[in-house]
Amino acid sequence: MYHTETQQKCLVVAGMHRSGTSAMSRVLNLLGVDIGSRLVAGRLDNPKGYWENEDILDLHIALLRRLGHYCWDDVRPLPENWSIGSVAADVRGRMVGLLKREFGGSPIWGFKDPRTCRLMKLWHTVFRELGCKPHIVMMFRNPVEVASSLAVRNGHLLAKSLLAWVQHVLECERETRCYPRVLVSFDSFIADPEATTAKIASALEIEWPVPYQQMEPEIRAFMEPALKHHNVADETLDANSEIPEFVKALYSCLRSAEREGEPLPEAIFDRTSGQIVGEMRQFSAGGLIADLLSVRRTNHDLRHHIDDLGRQIGESSRLLGDHVSQIAQRDVQIAEKDDEIIRLQHQLAASDSAIAERDLAVAQMDSAIAQKDTEIAERVLELTVLRDKLTEIDSAYAQKELQLAELNAQLAENGARLAAILQSRSWRITSPLRYLFDTLLGDRTRS
Repeated sequence: MYHTETQQKCLVVAGMHRSGTSAMSRVLNLLGVDIGSRLVAGRLDNPKGYWENEDILDLHIALLRRLGHYCWDDVRPLPENWSIGSVAADVRGRMVGLLKREFGGSPIWGFKDPRTCRLMKLWHTVFRELGCKPHIVMMFRNPVEVASSLAVRNGHLLAKSLLAWVQHVLECERETRCYPRVLVSFDSFIADPEATTAKIASALEIEWPVPYQQMEPEIRAFMEPALKHHNVADETLDANSEIPEFVKALYSCLRSAEREGEPLPEAIFDRTSGQIVGEMRQFSAGGLIADLLSVRRTNHDLRHHIDDLGRQIGESSRLLGDHVSQIAQRDVQIAEKDDEIIRLQHQLAASDSAIAERDLAVAQMDSAIAQKDTEIAERVLELTVLRDKLTEIDSAYAQKELQLAELNAQLAENGARLAAILQSRSWRITSPLRYLFDTLLGDRTRS
């Protein structure tokens, strides 16, 4: 089910390319804004990521191509009434379907793509069909910094980059007047992301799903000063005679509005926009002609450079031939080494076979030893039993010896007594009587 307007909020990060929109999208995402599941991967020129919804981006690119093969850096005006034509209707239907699938259950969602500045007329109808009122974070940056960044990344000349900057700023400002919006410079965002996000929340009446303090370590790690590679002071911009006055005036108006915390002066923008159109045509023609002359000079220099490169390539080819010969020799050496490796592998296989046979013999010996160990254990057990029986016999023998000793003692005592009796006087006196008694006893026995 898609949230109603009162339940769901949509944040649109809009601004010229290279103006900090990627950084803003990432920070809002860390604060709980759903930006979708399929995001454009980072590249060398933006290693921390673009934080753009890839499906939305694809539809924007397709729309510009179908309108007349427009590119992201095109400074040509879009066709008149393009937003009510069949191409826009087709893309609008696909966009609405995408957003319902992607964000239908999200209380707060958003997206960023600098192309939105030029395609906002399409988004008016998309938002109406969704029943969603967007909130705009309008990013801007010093135009010379933008031009410097585009020169490094894309090789753009100054005139084209400044024209694109003016075009994005004017179209974005004009087409977002009907929505709640807040103006943010890349400089202030880099300097204090916490204050900037608090300003956005206050101006757009948004409560972040995730408190800033909870995500502060991640935000600080992401928002490092190196994120902004080109830095040009406002004073340097003002003093640069190559920059048209209408560009300086437009940037000054943006800086003043942000500094004072006031709404963008629409009347001044309208008046400035009207004045700028004619100057833009002159600057566009003059600047582009100058750029073309510069390109011609550059082409001339490039031809000389190409000739030098041709000579260098010839020398490199000769060196390459030498290297190829050396590589061929190395290949022969490697083939010989491969043969040696194969021979050693065969030896190793033979050694492995011998080791396997020895392992088998050792295993058999281990089995025999185990069997002997079992027999020894049985003999030890039998010996233990015999030892126990011997202990019992020794104990019985000791008892018998004790009894024998006691009997011998009694016998000795009786012997002593008998000897005493035999030596006694009474025994001698009674001797005749004992003789008579024995005689009588013997006669009785015989009779």
